[in-house]
Amino acid sequence: MTNKRFLILAPYFFPYQNPRARRVLKLLEHLDKKGFKTDVVCSSRSLKPNYLSDNIKIHPCGFNSIKEKFSKLSGIPSSKKDPSSIGSKLKSVAKGLNGVFLKSFYWPDDSFVWMKKAKATCFKLSENNSYDAIICFSLPYASLIIGEQLKDAYPNILWINDIGDPLAFQSKNLINNTWLYEKQNQKTEQRILNKANLNIVTNEGLKRIYQQKLKIQEDQLKVVGPFNQVGFPVKEQAADKAFSFLYLGTFYAKLRSPKRLKLMFKDILKQFPNRNPKLWIAGPIKSEEAKLFQSDPSLKDHVTIYPFLNKEDTQDLIQKSRFLINISNLSEHQLPSKCADYVASGLPIINVYEFEKDVSASYLAPYPLVFNYNSLKKGVKQTRALGNFIELYKDKTVNPNVSEKILEKSKPAYMLQLILKL
Repeated sequence: MTNKRFLILAPYFFPYQNPRARRVLKLLEHLDKKGFKTDVVCSSRSLKPNYLSDNIKIHPCGFNSIKEKFSKLSGIPSSKKDPSSIGSKLKSVAKGLNGVFLKSFYWPDDSFVWMKKAKATCFKLSENNSYDAIICFSLPYASLIIGEQLKDAYPNILWINDIGDPLAFQSKNLINNTWLYEKQNQKTEQRILNKANLNIVTNEGLKRIYQQKLKIQEDQLKVVGPFNQVGFPVKEQAADKAFSFLYLGTFYAKLRSPKRLKLMFKDILKQFPNRNPKLWIAGPIKSEEAKLFQSDPSLKDHVTIYPFLNKEDTQDLIQKSRFLINISNLSEHQLPSKCADYVASGLPIINVYEFEKDVSASYLAPYPLVFNYNSLKKGVKQTRALGNFIELYKDKTVNPNVSEKILEKSKPAYMLQLILKL
C-alpha cells in the first residue's frame, strides 16, 4: 500500500471503448494493483468496473461531447446493431449539427460542454483531498485546460499530461475551426506543455514536432507507446486456417482511408488467385465504407465485415487470422493504437503507409515479421515482394518473449515508472 494519491481527468472512461478510454482504464488497473488511491473525473455516462477496489473512486459529471449531451437529452438510447433506430438517428443528427454548425465556433473542441462541471468537481475534490499528482488524458483537450487551472491554483502539485493527438497540427482531422483558432491552438498548447511537469506522447513523431515547432524541452517529453488492449499471443498457425488477413479498427476519409486497404488487398488477390484470400474487417465501419468493398464484384466472395465485436470475440478473430493489416495515418505524429495489439499477437503484419517518416513503420521496426507496403507505389516489384513475404511467413509467428521486449515501453507499468521518477 502507498500513501500517494492521484487525480485523473478523463472525459472518456469505461464503458467507452475508444483508445483513450481503454488507455485510462489500463493505467487505473495498474494503479489499483499497486495500491494507489485515485479519483477519476469523467463524463456522466461513465461507470466504475466492479473489479476495481475501493481505492479507485470515479466522479461522473457533465457531458464529454455534443453527441453525448444530445443522446442524453433525447432520452432514447441508440442501438449499435440497428442504425435505423430512433436513438441512432438522433445521434446522426447531433453529429451533423456538430460538423456543420457548432464546430465552426466552439473551442478547444466539442468537449467544451464538459468543462464547467468538470472544473467544479476537480476543485471541490482538491479542496477535500491532498493530491500528489494530476494526470490529464487528451484528446479531448478540455482535460488539459482544466489541468492548467488546477496547476495555477496548486503550484506544488505535479501535473502530467498523456496526449494521444495534439490540439494543433491536425491538418487532416480538424477538431475545431483552424481559420479562427490556428494561432490560439498553438499558443495554448505551447503554454500548457511548458507548464506541465511531464508530457507523455505515444510516438516519437509527435515528440519531434513538439520539440521543433513548440520548443518543448526534452525532459518535459517522454514516449509511452499505445497499450496492448486486445492482443494475445497466437497459439499456432494451424494448417487448416483460412488464408485470412485481418484489419482491426476505424477508417477516416482523409487520415486512414479504406481505399488504401482495398488497393493492397487487390494486390494480394493478384498474387494468390487460387488460395481464396479472405479479408476480415472488424470495427465501427460506416455504410459508405462497407459499400466500397461490397460493391466491387472482384471482392464479393473475399471480404467479411464484423461491425461490432467485444474484446473476447476480437481476440478469437485474431487467433483465427494468418496476417494482420495496419493502415498508417497520413500524418507524421499519429500512431494507430492497434499497433501494440498486433505486436502482442505475434502474427505477421502488413503495414500500409505513404509518408517517408511513417510512425507506424518506426514503431514496428524492431518486429521481425513486418512488410511495409507503400500505397503510392504501384508496380509489379512491390506486388511480388508482398507475395514473397506472405508466402514466406504464412505459417510463422513471433516468439512471445520478443513481442514482450518490444512492448516494454508500451505498458502502464512503464508510464507509472516515469511518473514516480518525478
